[in-house]
Amino acid sequence: MSYQVLYRKYRPQTFEDIVGQEYIVKTLQNAIKEHKLAHAYLFCGPRGTGKTSIARIFAKAINCTGENVPCETCENCKTFNEGSHPDIIELDAASNNQIDNIRDLVNKTYLSPMMGKYKIYIIDEVHMLSSNAFSVFLKTIEEPPANVIFILATTEPQKVINTVVSRCQRFNFHKINKNAMLERLKLIMKKEGYPYEEEALKLIIDLSDGGMRDVLSLLEQALAYGAYDLKTKDVQKVFGVLSKEEMVALVKALLEHNVEGALNLLEHYYEEGADLEKLLKDLIVVYKDILYLKNDAADLLEILSKEEAQELSQAFDTTSLLEAIDVLFDTLKNAKLTKEEIYPYIDVAMIKLSNIEKDRTAKKSEEKKEAIVKEAAPVEVVQEEIKEEESKSENEIEERPLNIIEKPLEFYLAILKKATREEKQADQVIYERIADLQNDLRYRLYYEALKDSEIFADDQEAIIFCFKSELLARQLNDSAFNKELYFFFKNEFKIDKMLYAIDNITKAKLIEMYRHLKDYDLDNYHVEKYEEERSDSFEDKLRDFFGADKVKVED
Repeated sequence: MSYQVLYRKYRPQTFEDIVGQEYIVKTLQNAIKEHKLAHAYLFCGPRGTGKTSIARIFAKAINCTGENVPCETCENCKTFNEGSHPDIIELDAASNNQIDNIRDLVNKTYLSPMMGKYKIYIIDEVHMLSSNAFSVFLKTIEEPPANVIFILATTEPQKVINTVVSRCQRFNFHKINKNAMLERLKLIMKKEGYPYEEEALKLIIDLSDGGMRDVLSLLEQALAYGAYDLKTKDVQKVFGVLSKEEMVALVKALLEHNVEGALNLLEHYYEEGADLEKLLKDLIVVYKDILYLKNDAADLLEILSKEEAQELSQAFDTTSLLEAIDVLFDTLKNAKLTKEEIYPYIDVAMIKLSNIEKDRTAKKSEEKKEAIVKEAAPVEVVQEEIKEEESKSENEIEERPLNIIEKPLEFYLAILKKATREEKQADQVIYERIADLQNDLRYRLYYEALKDSEIFADDQEAIIFCFKSELLARQLNDSAFNKELYFFFKNEFKIDKMLYAIDNITKAKLIEMYRHLKDYDLDNYHVEKYEEERSDSFEDKLRDFFGADKVKVED
């Protein structure tokens, strides 16, 4: 007997052979068992997920006369397996998509079954039918003869006209679970008697993108290269996949801002035949692994070990990881859209990735310097800022109500005093809706500005956001941007409140002050009265808060 390729040799013949798609199999089995068959079914899903195989098994089971359907022993099952059953007709719509093909099919539906109880038509890639062919088919699929069943299969259900879809029972096939595929491959390798490394099987499964037919084709190719002894290094060589060590070396070069080293590694991998699209996808997974570890989700790691992810995570913060993943996704998307050589896009992406962390490091250093300077600043500087704020005229404040500068702690304390749980809960619901707008280019800027913040407190007139860093808080307090954000909240969510930002250090001070709220006279610090003249005792409050020996009041 001539050699038979693996995906044909191990094509499922019964429902028990199906890998994945459990809910679909169970639904179809119950329909047969209870004699409640529909007249038309639509199987939708990615290639290689079992649509046509299940359609054939279902058709065979419908006409099976045995007890455990399909029994494989009755005359109907045997005839079908031999490919000669007269009542189960398969049609490839990709090559039989014209009106005459469908008209011929429709005319034959009125002939009685010759051998089985039902005449069953399996139409593969049904979305390829022409519009005229669909028109001829529509009436028949709406009211077919009582002993006719249609099973339609497609990888592109959006191209099937709605009037046909609405007349079918629709089943959505999903990509097959990796663990289920691994067990299936182990069984096949055992039956064939081929030695293998489990890591090699896992790598082939990753390359298959959830399709059982694809995974068997890839397996056969790798087996042929390795003389039917499956090794991980052979799979990497055949399909141009980088090893974990090569991926980590590339990421480390980027972390060290070694652009030349990263580009040399990339060029080397390219010359060795690496699949650059796969490289991009694997880089995304590596960065995601680091992100998972930083967010206490180590069980989700796919490529890196916990120790490797831990080592790399020390050089990243969450924001830089998300930026890096965005760069990789954009590179992958742009390369696919242009359909050009992907190498130049990855070249530029390496430079971007290196500079992301470099810029982040520079920002951290600058923030640290600002924090040191601010902590060291004498209290008279704070007093001068307060006097400068007091010197602004009421008219100027009315013209620019959102021209926010740094506020004294008592100002925020006044808001905190009047804040309520109900106001915060109501605004929190709206605040969380901003995440839903992140993919809208009109609102992405506001999402980015607020994504690392939380609502600290709010009353009927103001909201205080809290950020981890002073730099981010200053950005929101900036006059022009604050005004823009104010109108975004007002127009989009009907929230007409002043918006302020503080950092974690200020938050801690405010909480401590709130515990001693009775010591503060906050009447002149209510939001709407902020620009009014302060009480004469304000210097005393400064001395009380900062320490009398540290306060110098100038005339």
